Amino acid sequence: PGSYVQWIDADDDVGEGEIGEATGDISDSGKLEVAFSKGTWNFWAESLILYELQLGAFVRWQKIDEDVKKGDLGQVVGI
Repeated sequence: PGSYVQWIDADDDVGEGEIGEATGDISDSGKLEVAFSKGTWNFWAESLILYELQLGAFVRWQKIDEDVKKGDLGQVVGI
């Protein structure tokens, strides 16, 4: 629960590339409940991919910025 995922498909309710949040564990039937912006649905676990960024993950800044030096380490606090 709490992991961010993307559905490998798309429809009128879940747009291509939209990020959803898993709201439970994988059921005995192999489905996972995921909340997207238009609602919450159950998806086959194999039809979901783990989003590359997760809350709490550590990331390294790769650009040059006035406020953040290249190579500085940060932590994901929102998605």
